Parts: sequence; structure tokens; C-alpha cells
Amino acid sequence: MSRKILKFEEFSIIENAAGGYPQSSVYNSQANDSSLSADATDRFDMHMKNSIFRLTSIIRTMIDNDGIQIGHNADFSDIEKITELKILRMFKNISLLLDIYISFVIDDKEYYGVFTNYGSIRKSIFKSEVIQNPEYNKNFIMKLEGLLLKALSRFFTPKKGMYKSNTDVLVQDKYGVKHTIDKGKPIKVEDVINDEGDSYIQLDVKTGRNTNETFFLKGIDYYFFNYWFVEYTVKDANA
Repeated sequence: MSRKILKFEEFSIIENAAGGYPQSSVYNSQANDSSLSADATDRFDMHMKNSIFRLTSIIRTMIDNDGIQIGHNADFSDIEKITELKILRMFKNISLLLDIYISFVIDDKEYYGVFTNYGSIRKSIFKSEVIQNPEYNKNFIMKLEGLLLKALSRFFTPKKGMYKSNTDVLVQDKYGVKHTIDKGKPIKVEDVINDEGDSYIQLDVKTGRNTNETFFLKGIDYYFFNYWFVEYTVKDANA
């Protein structure tokens, strides 16, 4: 039986189809700033060239280490059919949560899907044409959804260490006051709390010779860290 592969546009929400990527509470009002890019493709190419490799590596590691347990004595051999995962687009919806459009490869066939209302304490909703494919039963779909969610969660969670901003980034201090981290500014990730509905990243920024300030990326902005910051190496410091 041949499989129908939905075009990405079929999943798009019409009123958001012309919006930027990524869109967040920080940048929604700056969609016309060319330095931020309002196009999904060049935004992805510029800052996320390694995302496919990273997400796919996360999936392979989870499969190899049985990191997706659902119930007892579950058989995960069929999950090995999944070989690739991409984030195509993500934006803040009218509920102030994220809609994340993805593609993934199963048995060498590419499918498209979306997680709506991601980033809340409530369970997000997974929609995809693969759900209607009779080849895959409910148990497989359940495992697939769990695997994709865990891979996304790991991808969005940065490791502690040094980074620098690739654009101006709005953050807040412990009192909720907004501040701007300028493009190219080195920062240190000191703490990461990945708790849907209450996620934050603690950033330490050097503001003087012997002084540092602590800022936070909270809420939906947490999920855009990988788009706004890149790892900062010794080579960068000596450049």
C-alpha cells in the first residue's frame, strides 16, 4: 500500500504561515528585523546545521539504551525503524505555548507532524499522517510519540558550560526585570531546570573585571536557547 506524504503546508496554520522562525515572546514584535530572519529555511540553515545530527543521535542513543520504557517488558525493536528527526518550524501560539512542526523518517519514508501546546504541564497533542497508516498499530504510535517527545526534551536542554549569543537576547533577572544580552556576548550556563510549565536556564554574564550578573531564560524562551546561543570555545576566546 503506497503512503501519502503530506506536504508541510498542509500542517501549517494559515494565520501563522507567514510568520518567522523561530518566533517567541522576545522576537514576535521584531519580525521585520532582517538580522533575525523571518524565513524558516535560512534561520534553520544559519543556526541549526547540526540539529538533525544531534536529534538523530539522541534517538539512536535512547533506542540503544532502552531509554523509552513504556510499561513492562515492552518490545522496542520496531522503534528502530526511526532513523531521522528534524525540527522544521516552531512558534508561540494563541495559548502562549509552542507549536513544533517536525519531520521524521520511518522505514526510509519521511512523515510530517506537529506537537501543539508544547511547554505546558498539560500533555501536548501529537498530530501526524503516520497515525492513520494501517501499517502501524496504536502501540507503535504510542512508543513513537514518547520517543519523539523525549528526544525533543533532551535537544532543548543545554548542557552546562560556556556559550556566546548569536543575536541580541532578552533575559530577565531574579526580580523579573528585562535586560539585553548583546550579540557576541559570552555567557555561562550555570543551571538548567527542564520542568514543563516551569522551565528555566540560569545564565551568568560577566559585567566587570571581577563581577558577574545572573539572568534567566524562562517559560517559552527556554526552548529557543539553541537558536540564540552557540557553544563558546577556547578558540573563540583567543580570536
